Amino acid sequence: SLMFLAEGGEWDAATKTYLRPIDRVYNQSDDSWTTIYAESPFKSIPDSFWWAIITASTVGYGDHFPVSPTGKVVAVLNILFSLVILALPVGVIGGTFSQVWSEFDEEKRKSQIDKKRQMQFITSAIQKLDPSTMTRLMLIELWHEHPELDPDIARPEASRFLGEVAIKLDLPRDQSITRQMTLRVEGNSELVERNVTGKITIRYTWTPQRNNDKERRQPHCPGEKEQSKTFNLEGQLEVTLIEASGLLNLDWSKRNGASHPYCMVLCYPVSPGDDILKPVVWRAPTKYKTPNPKWNASHTFNFCWKNVSLSYLE
Repeated sequence: SLMFLAEGGEWDAATKTYLRPIDRVYNQSDDSWTTIYAESPFKSIPDSFWWAIITASTVGYGDHFPVSPTGKVVAVLNILFSLVILALPVGVIGGTFSQVWSEFDEEKRKSQIDKKRQMQFITSAIQKLDPSTMTRLMLIELWHEHPELDPDIARPEASRFLGEVAIKLDLPRDQSITRQMTLRVEGNSELVERNVTGKITIRYTWTPQRNNDKERRQPHCPGEKEQSKTFNLEGQLEVTLIEASGLLNLDWSKRNGASHPYCMVLCYPVSPGDDILKPVVWRAPTKYKTPNPKWNASHTFNFCWKNVSLSYLE
């Protein structure tokens, strides 16, 4: 209605149309301004309403436009109103999306916590039921040594994680063996979400002691017929870190920087004391500024598992 009142023009009986002034030109002959009239597109209130709709929806924006100051003010008000109306659903949708995303993050966090608890429970159960299985496990973690941080800390920051390798050792009681293998470095989402790269080559040599006995049964108490198994394993495990290749670069402090990789080797060479199984960790030396380190470093783990009772689920 406002646009019709501002831009409707005046009725011209000769042309049977509404005419509105659209421009003025200077007439040099009589030194005056002449007003130019043209047919108004805003012929009625419904026509003006149609213009408001297509302008607000930007479907026909600019097809028809006001020329008078009052009409331009009405057009600006219509545009501002349309922006406010269109922006309202955006806020609602954005708020709903944020809420759903927060719920997804919370659900994912709870799932990770539950998974971690389940893994801890399974590991604890294995340690209690058959701790001998832990003797065959070895974990090699690769880390980037930051030159400005303390290299002697027990556990580096997760941001310096380069990957890890889990190995199932072959430790026979009656013979010495040597194994060399090249394994792909894997990530650990529980530490940090990161795509790791590279391979690592290791060698281990197992030398058992001669007094290793097979699993033998011992009575629970005098007079009882039921017997329990015991596990014995003694020997030396020499682990040699040979080299790695294609490791992730975490040193961006310089233009041609490269990671300073080192390894932490974890295994269980000692039988549990006070029903607690504790790992032994060896920190290998650091090789600076290279994604392809060649360590050729060795360490010997002395295994001593004596008369460890084994329990089995019926």
